Amino acid sequence: MGGDATNWDEESYRKSISKEREIQSTTVFRTVFTPSSSQNPPEYIVAASSDGSVAPYSISSCISNHFLLAEPICLLEGHNGPAYDVKFFGDRDDSLGGVTKSRWEVILSSWS
Repeated sequence: MGGDATNWDEESYRKSISKEREIQSTTVFRTVFTPSSSQNPPEYIVAASSDGSVAPYSISSCISNHFLLAEPICLLEGHNGPAYDVKFFGDRDDSLGGVTKSRWEVILSSWS
């Protein structure tokens, strides 16, 4: 059994293999705890990933013995390319105010 390799495009082949591997795995570049009041510990952790998404995870579900893989609450996607960082602005209780709180509450309410 033979084959014709005259039109073999090694560069395209390498790119397709790299893309396939990229699709099958994700690198987390940054994680942060969500803002919470000073009396309560954070309930969520947010991850910025190589697939360009920013995803919040419930901390309690991440440490549960019932799951081998933690699923995000939702995926926030807004640009092409990796998401290298995620931040909440303000300090402790101050980060609960203003725009940050509004947007975070919208995300939580749409999920609940």
